Amino acid sequence: MKTEIPKGKYLGTLCKRGHEWENSGGSLRLSSTRNCVYCMALRRKTKKYKELQYRSGVKLRRLNRDRYNGYARTHYHAHLEESRAKGRNRGRKEKAVRAVRYKKYYALNRESINCKNREQRKKASVGLDDSYIRQILCLRSKIKAEDIPRELIDLKRITLKIKRLLWEIQNG
Repeated sequence: MKTEIPKGKYLGTLCKRGHEWENSGGSLRLSSTRNCVYCMALRRKTKKYKELQYRSGVKLRRLNRDRYNGYARTHYHAHLEESRAKGRNRGRKEKAVRAVRYKKYYALNRESINCKNREQRKKASVGLDDSYIRQILCLRSKIKAEDIPRELIDLKRITLKIKRLLWEIQNG
């Protein structure tokens, strides 16, 4: 009975060292690098590979984490204004591009957008959503929507339910 090939791997041609996977006639290989899994395991055990890893900085950064963090901190503070300016400009450009793109989209899909908005408003008014009640309270007063307390929203919802019930009783 054959076992399943592990995720991220595939059964490829036999590698140059002849590592065969479960008498299949092929080598088990990594999908990302296409290297033989067994060859990679052997390579990781060699002294040369370990020295390369050490020199590459993986272990070096771990050993000298405070020093590297200090470099990063000084670089960050030295280039802070420059990076903030780039970020602000990038945001402005993206905002302008989005505005143009939305105008084109709105011009092409005006009817469907308006229909969706009407449906959402109707759903909110029927269900007495918080957004709908906030909108009603803001229309009849000078209070901002974010300043309306939760208790006032709940009270207004109750009064609207009572008014709707009375209207249904009167109009059948």
